[in-house]
Amino acid sequence: MALTLYTGFALIWGVDPVNEFALLVVGAVIVLGLARLFTSALMVKSGALLLQTSLLSLMVTVAFFTLESSARYLLANQVPTLALPGWGKIIAAGLLLLAFGLVVFIQIIAPQLTPNPYYRSLAIHVRNGFYANALFDRLVGALSIHTTARQREKKELQEQLV
Repeated sequence: MALTLYTGFALIWGVDPVNEFALLVVGAVIVLGLARLFTSALMVKSGALLLQTSLLSLMVTVAFFTLESSARYLLANQVPTLALPGWGKIIAAGLLLLAFGLVVFIQIIAPQLTPNPYYRSLAIHVRNGFYANALFDRLVGALSIHTTARQREKKELQEQLV
């Protein structure tokens, strides 16, 4: 549903898939986000919620294309035209979309996995970012207390007096 909505508006706005690769990549991210909304609405099996989700998705898509075309119109003379992306950028964009799609897929199947204790412990580690922040804090010494030369002299003086 989300892909149909985005493709329809892309055709109406006249998006050229060859010359506007970045717009298609951003559009794919929007499609994945809207697909997540649609799957949530379809799981509840409520017609009113599906209608509300459809209207919200329509508003998001219209807002995206309106803002994009407005920005392009306003900045057309200020921003240089983009060259066709090389294979490196295409591969990087593909990997980014694959990772984003994997996250959306995990979010969709997460309610079915909740009772599993392995999933719950994995979810805790994922929510904490596999503790990368703690690793980087240790790497740069962010949590250690550094004393200045003046503080060391003061401490030495106090030790001598005692």
